[in-house]
Amino acid sequence: MAYLALYRRWRPASLSELKGQSHVRHAIKRAVQEGKVGHAYLFAGPRGTGKTSVAKILAKVLNCLNPKDGEPCGECESCKKIDANASMDVFEIDAASNRGIDEIRELRETVKFAPVDGKYKVYIIDEVHMLTTEAFNALLKTLEEPPKFVVFILATTEAHKVPATIQSRCQRFDFRRISKDEIEERLRFIAGEMKFDAAEDALSLIAIHADGGLRDALSLLDQCAAISGGNVKKADVEEVLGLVGNEWTSELAITVGERNTQKVLSMIDDITKKGKELTQIITELSLCLRTAMIYEAAGDASDGLALYNVSEENLKKLKNLFDNERIIAALKKLNETIYALKWTNAPRITTEVALLSLCYGDAQNSAVNSKAAANIDESRISRLEAMVRELSLKLANGAPSQNIAPSAVKPQRVATAPITDRIDKATVKRKENLQKETENIAPPIISADAANGAKLWEETLKYIEQNGNKNVLVCLKQGVCAGVTNTNITLSFPSEMLASIAARLYKKLIEDSIQKVGGKRLTLVTESAKNSKSAKSASVAPAFVSAKTEEKATPVKETTVTQKPPIKKEEIKNENIPNVSELTPEESANLKKAKEIFGDNFIAPTKKVKTKIAASDNVVKKPIEEEIPPPTDYDYAGEPDFSDIPPPDYEF
Repeated sequence: MAYLALYRRWRPASLSELKGQSHVRHAIKRAVQEGKVGHAYLFAGPRGTGKTSVAKILAKVLNCLNPKDGEPCGECESCKKIDANASMDVFEIDAASNRGIDEIRELRETVKFAPVDGKYKVYIIDEVHMLTTEAFNALLKTLEEPPKFVVFILATTEAHKVPATIQSRCQRFDFRRISKDEIEERLRFIAGEMKFDAAEDALSLIAIHADGGLRDALSLLDQCAAISGGNVKKADVEEVLGLVGNEWTSELAITVGERNTQKVLSMIDDITKKGKELTQIITELSLCLRTAMIYEAAGDASDGLALYNVSEENLKKLKNLFDNERIIAALKKLNETIYALKWTNAPRITTEVALLSLCYGDAQNSAVNSKAAANIDESRISRLEAMVRELSLKLANGAPSQNIAPSAVKPQRVATAPITDRIDKATVKRKENLQKETENIAPPIISADAANGAKLWEETLKYIEQNGNKNVLVCLKQGVCAGVTNTNITLSFPSEMLASIAARLYKKLIEDSIQKVGGKRLTLVTESAKNSKSAKSASVAPAFVSAKTEEKATPVKETTVTQKPPIKKEEIKNENIPNVSELTPEESANLKKAKEIFGDNFIAPTKKVKTKIAASDNVVKKPIEEEIPPPTDYDYAGEPDFSDIPPPDYEF
C-alpha cells in the first residue's frame, strides 16, 4: 500500500477529534441530535483549519446507520465508504476546476435523483469562491430550495468573494486559526502514535511556523521525520524551513541594538554565503524583536502568545538596548523591508540599508534634532525678548522712534536674491522696447487738442507723400476728415468701395502717420459720403471738437418741394384704355379673368404707346415709356481708375 501522508492519515474522523473549532463542533453536534440540519452550510476560514474535515464528518453523521450522540460510529458500511471516498451519495467537487455554468447545470440535473445507499445526498463544493458569476446565478434556485434529501456544504478561504445572494441562503460558520498550544499538543500525540522521537523545542518551532494551520504543521512534521529518520530535532526543523536559528537571530538583534555596523555587515555576509534567504532573515529578526517588545510590555503574562524562542538572558539585553519608541520604529522598518524584498532586484542592498538604518537610529537622531531645534528657538526667543525690553525703555524715556538703535545682537536673516533678479526678463525687454519707440516719436506738429481736424488730415497726407507713398495718395486724397475725437478720426470717402479699401489696406499706414504727425495715436474710422450723417459737403471739413466738448452739428439747408396733385380716375380719357380687339386672345382672357377677380377695384391698363395723357392743368405731360436713369455711385464727373493703385507699403 502506498504511503499515506500524516495530514490525511490523521484527519479527524469525528467531531470530538476536531481541534480549535469548539463553536463549530457544538453547533453541528446539537443540530444533528435535534434533527435540525440545514439544507446548506458555508464554511469559511484559513487553510488547514478543518473545513473539509467537518464537511465529511457531517456527511458521515447524516448517513451513519448507528449514530451516537451526534457522532458517526465509523464502523458501519456507510461510514467506511465515505472514509474511502467510495460513497455514491457524497460528492466532493473542486470549484477551482469545475467553475463553469455547464458543471452547475449538470449538478442541477443529478440533484433531483434520490440517494443510493444512505438517507442524504451531500454535495461538498470546495473553494466555492472560484465559481463564475454565471455559475453562482445558476446555483441560486437549487441552493435555495433543494430536494429534502440534499445537503450542500460550501467551503472557502475567501468568503468575501462569495456573493451575498449565496451567503444569505446558507448557515455560515467561520473557522479560526488553531492556537500554538493546540497544534503542539496534537503534534505530540501524533508523534507518539507514529513512534517519532520529537524534541519539544522542535515541535514548538513547527507550531509557530504553521501559522494556525494544523495541516501545515503535520506536513512539516512528516518532512522532518523523513529527513531525520524519526528522530526530530530543532536543527532538522530549521534546515527544512531554511531558518537561520534563534540564537543567530538574537545575536543579530543585539548587534543592531549596540549599533555595531561592522559586525552587522559581517554577519549578513556570512549567512548569505551559507545560502540563506534574506527575506527569511528579516522575518526572523522581526519575530525576535516582536518577542522583545511583548516581553517588555507584558512581562510574565506573555505566555501563550506564539512568541519566538528567545532566551530570557537575550530578552533582558534587548530590553536594555531598545526602548519602546526605538523597537516600534524598528519593527515598522523591518515590515517595510519584507514588502520591498518581494519586488527588488538587489535584495542584499535592501537588507543592508534596512539594518544600517536601524543601527544609526533614525528615531533617536530625530529626537536629538528636535531638541537642538528647541534650543535654537529658545535662544532666538531670548534675544527677541531682550530687544523688546530695550525698545520699551527707550520709548519710556521719550526717545523718537526713528532714532531707536537696534540691539547689538541682530537676528540672522535668510539671504534672498535681489528683487531685480526676480523680475521677468520678458517684462523688462518690453519696457525697453516701449521706451525706444517713445523716444523715436517726432514732436507733435498738431496737438490732439487742435481745433481743425482738416489741417491734421492735410499734414498727414503731406507726411505720407514725403515718405515715398505717393501712389497711395490716389485713394487717400479722395477722403476728407469728417470728425476727430480723443481716440478716433473719421474719414469720409465718396464711395463705399474707397472707404473699404482705406480701411482694409491702409488702416495701419494712416494710424501710424497720424501718430507721427499729431503725436497721438488715433483709430481710423471710414464711411461713405452718402451714408454719412456728419459729412454735409465734400469740400467743407467739420470743426475739430475735443472729447471734453460736444460735437456741434452744422445746420442743414432746407429746400421746398412742390407736390403735384394726384391724378383723378375720371380725368383719364378713354383713349388711354386699350381696345379689346387689339389684344391677343391670351391677353383678352387674362384681362377678363382679372375683372372677375377684382370687380369694382379693377383699373384697366394703359396703352403701351407713346401717347400723352390729357389731364388737368396740374398734371405734367410726359412720355409713358420715359425711363428714369439709374442712380450712380458717384456724384462727380469722371470715376477714378484704381487699377494703378499699388499694394500698401508701411515702411516710410
